[in-house]
Amino acid sequence: MVTTEASRRQLARDAALRLHDAVRTLRQHPHHQVLCRTAVRRGVDAVLAATGNDPLRLRLGDGAASVDGEDLFPFAAQQPPFGTLRAAGIGELVLPRGIHAAAVERLLHALAATSHDDPGHDPAAALRDAAPEVHLRAATVDDATDDAAGPRADWWLLPAPAPTAARLQPGIERALHDNLPARCARQLFADLDEHGAGATETLQPLFATLLARGDLATAAWLLEQAHHHAAVPRDALAAMQQLATGHCDEARLRALFASAPREHLLDLLTLVMQLGCDATERLARLAWQLRHPLADWIDDLLGRRS
Repeated sequence: MVTTEASRRQLARDAALRLHDAVRTLRQHPHHQVLCRTAVRRGVDAVLAATGNDPLRLRLGDGAASVDGEDLFPFAAQQPPFGTLRAAGIGELVLPRGIHAAAVERLLHALAATSHDDPGHDPAAALRDAAPEVHLRAATVDDATDDAAGPRADWWLLPAPAPTAARLQPGIERALHDNLPARCARQLFADLDEHGAGATETLQPLFATLLARGDLATAAWLLEQAHHHAAVPRDALAAMQQLATGHCDEARLRALFASAPREHLLDLLTLVMQLGCDATERLARLAWQLRHPLADWIDDLLGRRS
């Protein structure tokens, strides 16, 4: 029983942090589609895991959001979305047990769209309209600042680095430099943005290398960038899409569903969604045939349910 309770608390904590990360990403990088999709699906996935057996209760106190009495992330007064909701009198968001992925995704986008600059904007009403499945509880006197405890410290958007950060930094830098295809791809698009020219003939071999290495997250990013950049020749884009389609044939998808970790499968979904209806339908159908745990979530994300 102790282990079950500890697991529940950990899932709830992870879900709240993933939710916060997704909302922050949507607000800070609204035009970076791959980054936003990744943050949203991780947030949805974490919330679904946390609400499988119990509701998720995110309490909005005076300057901090908490789950099970543990402060998880701070927010300033009137800072959207959580400071704005708190100022509007909302003290708790309750995501019910068994909430659907589509509802969680609507909630994330509604939170990201919350603003305090529009005098006609009612954040609570907007949230109820977007995600009526989520229950909003009014703040109580228990949420007020305890004057005896003194004023709260000023919050900043990011926490200070942990003491271990300095020791970890060299290893992180080495790992980043090891992914040379990804570095080359980022540099190529930087050249295209700055100079309007670059070695676009290298896009296809770079893309093939990323697929061969199994770096589907970077491959999905590269394909999206190529699709939306005017300087990329259409024949090069068509060749990349053909490579991706070949890489996502039925036999490979079956093998990935059988053995790939969850994060790798979500990266695969990000790539497949750029290949058209036939590819996404094949992925969703295989997920159901193989009784994969993500099958229901994939259906919701792709809008296959009525």
